[in-house]
Amino acid sequence: MIVQMLGIIGAQILMNTADPAGYLLFVIPSVLVSFAFLPILLYPQPAPQFTTIKRMSFARLFRTSPLGCVGIFMMGGVFSAIFGMASVWGSIKGLSVREISSFVAAIYVGGLVLQYPIGWLSDRTDRRQLVLALSAFGTIVAVLTILADPGIVGLLLAAAAIGGVANPVYSLLLAYTNDFLDQSDMAAASAGLLFINGVGAMTGPIITGWLMTIAGPNGFWLYIGLLLAVLTGYAGWRMTRRPSPALDQSFAVISPTATPLAVEAALESAGGDDSPNNPAN
Repeated sequence: MIVQMLGIIGAQILMNTADPAGYLLFVIPSVLVSFAFLPILLYPQPAPQFTTIKRMSFARLFRTSPLGCVGIFMMGGVFSAIFGMASVWGSIKGLSVREISSFVAAIYVGGLVLQYPIGWLSDRTDRRQLVLALSAFGTIVAVLTILADPGIVGLLLAAAAIGGVANPVYSLLLAYTNDFLDQSDMAAASAGLLFINGVGAMTGPIITGWLMTIAGPNGFWLYIGLLLAVLTGYAGWRMTRRPSPALDQSFAVISPTATPLAVEAALESAGGDDSPNNPAN
């Protein structure tokens, strides 16, 4: 997750190297994608052999972790609003290309800074407490941004705060769900959670755009704040329904953009004991 965010932050810098209306900024990513395949294609070892993955229905996945399913759905909406509508929001707000790219980069800088310490803390406490605290903090940030209408510096700080919430919370929810799973179920569960995340993401741009037509640029923050507020309330309620699971690190983290091959590879490399597979890193 940290390496992925470094790449995305670098991409925002590239936004200032050419006219966004031209073709150059489309060519550069295509070249980078081609380079990304080189380590895989040139690696001398054969591809790992994978065993058959157990299937898991959505009903069983929800029974396993209602908070994981609802939270991942909510975070899908938050992610799609942040990543899909931030530039639209910036244009309506009257920001320049440099300011918009800085805003998006700040989102990932916040996630980059907080990803590891929150991951470290999540191995030592009830993950639901962290989900609740981070979601509540994100809700407050969204509300204050609407009320204060800050300048560019304040907007960058708000973006870093929201990014510092959204990226770790996704990982925490995935980790929390995996706490209730056998390793043989994790690939199917990750696939189900990615699907749920995608369904939530489909609603984000549509609802955010609708809210911005009604409330102006503040509709962007209103949608994010509402989703995080719902997640805060639901996490608090779920904490009253069952005790915290025993802490365990023997699982793999799958990012929202993972392919089925990446899911398999991550599970193949996931270990237990002293493995560095920190659930939110």
